[in-house]
Amino acid sequence: MRELESKLRAEQLDVENLTHHKVIKTFYQLLGNYQAKIKKEENEVLEAKLRYAQAKRQLEES
Repeated sequence: MRELESKLRAEQLDVENLTHHKVIKTFYQLLGNYQAKIKKEENEVLEAKLRYAQAKRQLEES
């Protein structure tokens, strides 16, 4: 469970870095793939949230 929490936090941090840090955001914008990168990172957050929720539910059911 801790591993899933850690993964979720890391993915959320990736999105935060892309959206709030001007240098990182500008770098990806200059490369022309900012939108693709942010979408990828947001999808990874959703996937991590789903895995965490599933694991939590399984623990609660057992």
